[in-house]
Amino acid sequence: MTIELFHYTVEVAGLTCLTLLLIGMVRQGTLDFSTRVLLLLVISGMCFFLRTRQEYQYWIPDSLRLASGWYDMPLDIGMNAFSGLFAIFAFSLFQDYRQIPRWFLALFGLQLALEPFSHFYIYEWAGPMDFTQWDHVLFMYTPRILQIMFVLSTIYWIVAGWQADLLERRRLLRWVFLGYQASTNIFASVMYVWVIPQDQTIAYHFHVSMLTLNTAFLFALVALSYRPDISLLTQPSAAKQETTPLRPEKADDFEGDWRVFESKFLGEHLYRKAGLNIASLAAELGIPEYRLRRLINEKLGYRNFNALLHEHRLREATDALGDPSKADLPVLTIALEAGYQSINPFNRAFRDLHGMTPTAYRQAALNGKNL
Repeated sequence: MTIELFHYTVEVAGLTCLTLLLIGMVRQGTLDFSTRVLLLLVISGMCFFLRTRQEYQYWIPDSLRLASGWYDMPLDIGMNAFSGLFAIFAFSLFQDYRQIPRWFLALFGLQLALEPFSHFYIYEWAGPMDFTQWDHVLFMYTPRILQIMFVLSTIYWIVAGWQADLLERRRLLRWVFLGYQASTNIFASVMYVWVIPQDQTIAYHFHVSMLTLNTAFLFALVALSYRPDISLLTQPSAAKQETTPLRPEKADDFEGDWRVFESKFLGEHLYRKAGLNIASLAAELGIPEYRLRRLINEKLGYRNFNALLHEHRLREATDALGDPSKADLPVLTIALEAGYQSINPFNRAFRDLHGMTPTAYRQAALNGKNL
């Protein structure tokens, strides 16, 4: 098999995987946020396969080429939107109790707004028009720098909260996403920019190898999306889910663990301990960490350990802020007593829950308003 035919085979396989993802979303029947982002990712992936075939067509036989046309710019925009969409998708999968930062959405909007100009700058305006150095920076470098920022944001959101994640299969999925980002974005970018000459055949061979890796990742996504025990197409946005009834043998195994957890974590208010994480709590309770993760997830319905901490700490702090006998107690003291190490994380979590600052909540509660 020639390299050109292998390239074509990989592309067909990749497009088939993307089509299967589309079919899976149609069969699901609901379009939550994660699914909508995944739909856009699928379209972006299709744009990538088609556009890169054009970019490397001088190494491809005429019978297998894709001619240029009016669709070149939409394909460019769709392909280059992949990094931002993938970051949003990773955020929706792994950051349970947070909203996507507005600064990220603003930067993603800026990149998409610049992409048409970047396309015209590279393919239409380069010859007949003169540009300054700043035009080159704006149209050439800025969209690519933003894409790099999106890749780094994706890696951060994959890693952030990893330890607090109570879903073992989702923890494994983080490894898959991290490996994909490291291999197809960081490694490939370094090779394309600094190592591989773009005017030599090795550039085409490297592209085919990276395309094969992308297709393998798509195949893994398809396999995961059709498994009922891994929620890939539908990822609940809330950090707490419906509890799963324990199987009889599992219930027997966990009964002793639950009594210890209930006595110490709830009864002795271990959640107030500053810096508490799943590993230190397991050590405090004398329960293996993997069993504690399953206990909190399957009996209490939490998918993230930090969500458990926030709920108990904020409930205690909310009661204290509405207590007239504690009206003179500083908000910082209440936050520290609840288990927060500083005021900023407390304020952020409190606003996410109540939609107002702790000070505003206290004033409203003490004035008799129904909150």
